[in-house]
Amino acid sequence: MGVPRDKSCRRSLDAAHLDKIVVSMATGVSQAVAAKAANICDRTLRYWLYAGKDANQKREKLDPATGLPGVLTERETMLADFYMRYQQAQAQAESTMLDIIRKEAPKTWQAAAWFLERVYPQRYSRRDRFEHSGPNGRPIQTQTVMLEEIDSAVRAARENDGAVGLPVRSRSEEPEPGPNGDLH
Repeated sequence: MGVPRDKSCRRSLDAAHLDKIVVSMATGVSQAVAAKAANICDRTLRYWLYAGKDANQKREKLDPATGLPGVLTERETMLADFYMRYQQAQAQAESTMLDIIRKEAPKTWQAAAWFLERVYPQRYSRRDRFEHSGPNGRPIQTQTVMLEEIDSAVRAARENDGAVGLPVRSRSEEPEPGPNGDLH
């Protein structure tokens, strides 16, 4: 006996499910939410999109013998059309959201700032970035301690009133950065 199948993970392809997904995506929801709205699992939606993209590429590819577009099965046609509608729905949602931001920008400076940060990040994104590094910008050194060494150090510490000294081996084989930060 295997793992029980998730009943919402439908495999049957029908226009009603595809339409629900496209309508949901046009509102700007995530792929996972669109799948739930159509009562299918996210994995099924990803499969349909993958198969639709493949079918669309097959349709657009010209047959070398005839010079005509590829011929699709009814299922492939349905998936290719769905893929294109899905892409259009995503673009529509993006356009709608940008229109809202543009309309609010004259009233609220934050809307304009948000737009500029995301559309022109090279010029307007925040510059507060964090980088973790070792001393002088060098790589962080890591050390490996063998379990046996820890045990012997703890035993020795108990015998010597708590003084623990662990032998360590460096795992860092990283090259040293030069004066301008380049690795040698």
